[in-house]
Amino acid sequence: MSVRRVVGTSLVAAAVFSAAPVWAGGHYVVKPAELVEPRSGELAFWQEERRNDVKSQGTFGRLTFRRNAPRQYTLELGSEGTRAEFPEASSRSTFYVEGKHLFRQMHHHGYGFGVLLGADYSITDRYREEVVLLFPLSMPLGERTRLHLNVGGEHDRVIDETESVWGVALERDIGRRWEFVLAAAGNSDSDREHFGQAGLRLRLMDDLMTLSFTYGTEFDSDSEDISYLGLTLDGLRF
Repeated sequence: MSVRRVVGTSLVAAAVFSAAPVWAGGHYVVKPAELVEPRSGELAFWQEERRNDVKSQGTFGRLTFRRNAPRQYTLELGSEGTRAEFPEASSRSTFYVEGKHLFRQMHHHGYGFGVLLGADYSITDRYREEVVLLFPLSMPLGERTRLHLNVGGEHDRVIDETESVWGVALERDIGRRWEFVLAAAGNSDSDREHFGQAGLRLRLMDDLMTLSFTYGTEFDSDSEDISYLGLTLDGLRF
């Protein structure tokens, strides 16, 4: 393979798979201090489309489950790719695992607070990419609005760098079935862009099914726009 082709492949891979700060898995940049119901599980699927110099698409699925304790576990699989000029950079698969424990729960204490630990692994490249530690805090603002705050850190194993991360989000109920979500997140590295999201969720079948559409963008001149279309099923019981 020529040097020009190797360099070109690396540049395309960087453009396609450089992540906006969507740490801790999932397609929401801010994580709530909330859990699924005891002895239950949740299945989520979503399609994302990234638009920058190179357009790419990804498909993801995740399973979240909990027993009786105030903690839950999440497993996530994903595949993303593009029809780029260099086929070596066209796709990759990822695996993400997460645990979340709450010290305070909103329905018992009036607010939620806990700790979240997650690790992202590249199946294609066979290495662990990132480890994240977050402290999520959630509280109600009136009857229809909830505030979510995240602080913590992430370690990028590829470049061997650790940095602090933050996030803030608002959720507001619109009528009986709709929710509006507004979020922003960033990190301590000035070379990486901060990220914002806005979206709508529609609850169906007595809240057992949720449809969601979310749009996100980096606050930078070389921004990356990401749109998400998701489906969540909450009816798992065991």
